[in-house]
Amino acid sequence: MINAYTAEDIRRLEEPYVTAETYDGSLMRKAAYGLYKHAAKLHEQQADSRILVLVGSGNNGGDGLYAATHLLADGFAVDAVLLGSRAHTEGLEAYKDAGGNLIDPDSLDPSAYGLIIDAILGTGARGGLRDEAATVVNRLRTETDRDILVIACDVPSGVDGNTGAVHQPVLPADVTVTFIARKVPHLSTAEHLCGRVEVVKLGIEEDLAKYEPAVSRLEIHELRQEMVVPGPYDHKYTRGVCGILTGSEEYPGAALLSTQACVNTGVGMVRFGVVGQLASMINLRTPEVVCFTSSPEEQHVQAWLAGSGATGEARERDIDVALAASEPAILDAAAVARTAQWVSDNRVLEANNILTPHAGELEEFLVWMSALSYSTWHRVVGDEKAPTRAEIENAPLRWAKVASSLSGATVLLKGAVTHIASPDGKVLSVRSDAHYLATAGSGDVLSGILGGLIAQNEAQTKPAPTAHVAALASVIHSNSALLNNGGKGPTPASAIVDNIPTAIAHLLG
Repeated sequence: MINAYTAEDIRRLEEPYVTAETYDGSLMRKAAYGLYKHAAKLHEQQADSRILVLVGSGNNGGDGLYAATHLLADGFAVDAVLLGSRAHTEGLEAYKDAGGNLIDPDSLDPSAYGLIIDAILGTGARGGLRDEAATVVNRLRTETDRDILVIACDVPSGVDGNTGAVHQPVLPADVTVTFIARKVPHLSTAEHLCGRVEVVKLGIEEDLAKYEPAVSRLEIHELRQEMVVPGPYDHKYTRGVCGILTGSEEYPGAALLSTQACVNTGVGMVRFGVVGQLASMINLRTPEVVCFTSSPEEQHVQAWLAGSGATGEARERDIDVALAASEPAILDAAAVARTAQWVSDNRVLEANNILTPHAGELEEFLVWMSALSYSTWHRVVGDEKAPTRAEIENAPLRWAKVASSLSGATVLLKGAVTHIASPDGKVLSVRSDAHYLATAGSGDVLSGILGGLIAQNEAQTKPAPTAHVAALASVIHSNSALLNNGGKGPTPASAIVDNIPTAIAHLLG
């Protein structure tokens, strides 16, 4: 498992060392040397050009200056521009003693450089770049040639090391060199701005055991372990049964996509609660689905899926059935807001229930919670108002955790980086490079995959943690999209559905 920590926890970890009377600055020297080695290797691709170091105040700027000093000693052509209210005194002195050149920001010519080292703001900074630093970065973003590489020191400047929130302007990095361990932005919102992340060890990593990761990511071999693979004595009932209460006459597509996605995960059986004329449509597309018209309470299933495309009184009742069921429920779309109303009546969900909102649906959920459950809201959030969609998109890790704490359920907050928060405070993230997934119906497919995997998981003697299964579903969803033209072209939801079996086969090895 890959772990990332808040910048604050890393600062606490370092504090006993850097405040000791005998401290000799070794941690900064090791950090700067690691930054230098990665910068030198990256610059091999731009051997005939100069290196520009953007230097801010404090230790981040010190790392940049010491790294620049090493680069000068190796014969690289280096310029530095000071963009803080002050510079790290010893680092600046070392850089000047090595013959380092300081240039005025106004005379900066981006075309002269093949590599930029961003050492303006470190993980301890709050807010974004200001004044001259913001002006320089904005200019580099608009004028920098695409062939110029960027290496960030710890995090790209303007990215919050505790939350991953992005404060523009930010210079996207090709490589981020961080120290001791990954920080929140490296596995969260700002991940796409960090490029490849390289961790430089400083010799105090054993102390990380004292701190809980803020966000983690399962690796491929760990995801494989959560896959349920049938054996010779399995049959359709031991393979899990998923009950699906999705779609309506107004939105039949949600039912068609979610049921076929569920079937394509290899689940033993899918039972679909019919409304209107959906039965014939479902069975023409996916004849394996067993349709029922009786009450959902009479059905024997291992998991429920409800809410996708659900409109009308019948589906509203179905959502309440899923919420009250003893089996785990995947609660999507319309079920997300209904969950807030349900929880506000002093009812608590279990961690094996999963809310699957996008940022807009989570905004609605949190608005309902703040209005209907003030005491619970105040206990978890304090006096802060419910966030806007934009605020959720900028700090999804935080708001996914809040929603999980408020509801008692596992929360899968969808996005280019999906955050999966459990009520115990742990968060997993899943990155997707399949950006064509952002279309209508894609979420219905994900909910169907999740329903199938949860039902299979619940049929096991020792089920895997719900959050792990949710992460697995997100990876299968993304990989199914990438199988369509390598993810480099439009990927309609129906095409994702067809690729699910192949994506699972690839994941298994």
